[in-house]
Amino acid sequence: MVQAILEMCPRLKLIMADRITVEDIAQGREWACHGLTELSVYIDKTNASPGLVSSKDMQRVSYTRLATLTKLRVLDLTYDVADWFGHLTPLELTLEAGLELLVTLKDLCIFSFRNFDHRLVGEKERFWMTESWPKVKYVRRQTMDRERVE
Repeated sequence: MVQAILEMCPRLKLIMADRITVEDIAQGREWACHGLTELSVYIDKTNASPGLVSSKDMQRVSYTRLATLTKLRVLDLTYDVADWFGHLTPLELTLEAGLELLVTLKDLCIFSFRNFDHRLVGEKERFWMTESWPKVKYVRRQTMDRERVE
């Protein structure tokens, strides 16, 4: 459903949704909402079909789609743990996984993500964020028990 909204609503400015899968993104059409300024959705790679396309390729497609949203000011990739009782696998937030494709998000002011695995965002990714997103004011990393603003 989220993928369909992103594909069919060119004047959309803000969307807040629970989750979208990397498989939905990879198998869906290009997003039409290039004027989007706020995106709040958890990108989940849990159910990625291993036989169709590699998880890494699907992540890169996800990053490629996000990179088209050049008007984004807020990118929130967190979710409410209370709303989801299943096992979730987050989009990898590493340069190798495709984070560097988001260099196009020059208007980004706030970036939030949930981080269960401290290896997902390292020192080079934090440095890259500060260099690539000149308007960024907050990077919020949420773990299971706390929130950290950097």
